[in-house]
Amino acid sequence: MPNNGTEFMNVLSIAAQRAGVALPKPNGRHAQSPASANTRELPSSDIDERLQAVAQLPKEERGEQLRALFDALAQLDEFHTTALRPKILEPLGMGKREFEKLLKVARADAAATSETRNEIIEGKYPVLTPALDFYEDIALVMIPLAEQSGTEVTHRPYLITSSREILPAPEGQLATIGHRQVVLREMPTVLGSVSRWSYLHIQEFLKGYTPDAIEVLHRVESLYTKYIDFEKPDTATVLTLWTIGTYFYPLFEAYPYVALQGTKGSGKSKTIGLTEKLAFNARVSSSLSAASLFRIVQATRGTLGIDEGERLAYRNDPVAGDLRLLLNSGYKRGSPALRVEGDGERREVKEFQVYAPKMLASIAGLEEVLGSRCIAVTMLRTMDERGNLAISERAEEWASVRHDLYSLALTAFPKIRAIYENDPSILVLTNRDNELWLPLLAIAKMIEDAGEVGLLEVVQDYATSAAKESEGSSLSDREQALVLALIHLSRDKATVQVTPKQVRDAMGNFLEAAEHLDVKPNWVGHALKRFGFIRQARKTKGSVYQVIASAALDLAMRYGVNIPEIIS
Repeated sequence: MPNNGTEFMNVLSIAAQRAGVALPKPNGRHAQSPASANTRELPSSDIDERLQAVAQLPKEERGEQLRALFDALAQLDEFHTTALRPKILEPLGMGKREFEKLLKVARADAAATSETRNEIIEGKYPVLTPALDFYEDIALVMIPLAEQSGTEVTHRPYLITSSREILPAPEGQLATIGHRQVVLREMPTVLGSVSRWSYLHIQEFLKGYTPDAIEVLHRVESLYTKYIDFEKPDTATVLTLWTIGTYFYPLFEAYPYVALQGTKGSGKSKTIGLTEKLAFNARVSSSLSAASLFRIVQATRGTLGIDEGERLAYRNDPVAGDLRLLLNSGYKRGSPALRVEGDGERREVKEFQVYAPKMLASIAGLEEVLGSRCIAVTMLRTMDERGNLAISERAEEWASVRHDLYSLALTAFPKIRAIYENDPSILVLTNRDNELWLPLLAIAKMIEDAGEVGLLEVVQDYATSAAKESEGSSLSDREQALVLALIHLSRDKATVQVTPKQVRDAMGNFLEAAEHLDVKPNWVGHALKRFGFIRQARKTKGSVYQVIASAALDLAMRYGVNIPEIIS
């Protein structure tokens, strides 16, 4: 009996170790001590203890030990319990039917009483957004494809990867992409019944199709020049690079908006319509509710077109308020928008990731904060045949162009990322201008490296010119006048003390009379504090601020304020 018991316990111990579990002690508790918990090894003393407990007790007194034994067996898989059964039956003098019955009861008890232990995987796997994302050597997009089951047709999301795989989107969040496991964020919303990347084209990519970057540039650019008459000839090239970039933008820290401004009938809506055919997951927000707008941008990572941007100026319009929140947060990665949703006690603050490309159209232009996030494009009414060309679904091979754009995204992303992160030749601007233009310059450099001579210089010149045109626009006319007034009051002096009223009066030299009348000393005091000028202690009534002449000149330089000759 002891020999059979020893053999049985050794086999059971080995099987338990292979299954990654610990056998229970005679009192029913698991035999993992703190020292052995990480290795899941069963201490030899515990094996001896079990051996004695099973071998020495008479059959009628084995109740507690049998429960402990079958509690352990219940933790093993079917293979190991089947392999162990012959070793158990003989020393215990037990039949197969009794064995199976006790094992079934033990498994039921284990299922009812076991605690679910959640494994912390924070930092263990990369977290990717399935709609479009990049991580090291992985890139993926999500495409809804039609499936038939009997007479029913449904659309199921599939992942298309840079390793040329097509994978059904998993029901859970863990997925294996290429050679590694990843965690997938929210599954994209499936909009409509038409895939923007056709299955026939996807099959071509899976078989090895790799587009030529120069040909992609020319295909997209030819469509912009065919349909739109831009004021500046290189605008079509810039918008082409921007459209290509909508398939790459998660690689970048920030991605600029495009602001189309011009009179009625100048082609703003037409440009948005053309971009909707080409850009990644593009949608126009003409009829979207605020709730759906945030969810669509977060789930699809799509390009958003906003026509009639004048609505953004309506302070009492709740939709306009939501749009402003979406736009002010959405040009830069890692800047979520916060919205309060629900009613009554169910109201809660929700966070939405709204970083995505956006194209806006307005007649009067955009307010300064939003405008600083944009590449501004002035639109003029065309005088040639392009004004009569309509953009329709059948007018062009849109699906074929998008096929090239999808395929380029999944094949060229390592080159663009390397240029964006490491190539000094694209660093031609500073501050926010550099932040906004860097993605387009990186794409231009990738295509120039492929053989498109002179492309980078074209974009650099355009970007430099646009930056010069926007100099000073980060400050309002009133704020620029305040800076000039400080320079005027402190000229020929190292430092000077001024009151808000003195500054306000000096601002009259640099403002129209009507606007100057609206300036109040109280506004001047708040503005001086914003610019870092410190209020001085004063015994008499009123405020006084110390202005250092060099600090005033530094403000003008930082904000691009041109200093007139009369005070320079």
